[in-house]
Amino acid sequence: MSTRDMARLALLYLRGGEWNGLQLVPREWVAKVFAPTVSMSMGPARYADQWWSMPERGVFMAVGFNRQILLVMPRHGIAAAFTGRKHWAFAPWMDLLDRAAQGASPVVGRTH
Repeated sequence: MSTRDMARLALLYLRGGEWNGLQLVPREWVAKVFAPTVSMSMGPARYADQWWSMPERGVFMAVGFNRQILLVMPRHGIAAAFTGRKHWAFAPWMDLLDRAAQGASPVVGRTH
């Protein structure tokens, strides 16, 4: 799957499972994913049906090997895809996206 296709999948979830007027993923499924019920032993992270959630940040992620990530931030209207070749920290990326969504000027920074 290309990074562009990954971003499309994240956008599909941001849009509640709808694409071009067609309901491709049931809204109930998307709502279930965005209301995780399983607490994990990794801080405040929660889990539901292949998606991780960080409720205090309003972030939902499908995470693959070496940080292949679909990221959805509904409160900002952000759907993004990241690819990588090694493990990296989530927090700096989420901070950059949060600042970019809230600010009037571009955010420039490196996370590693």
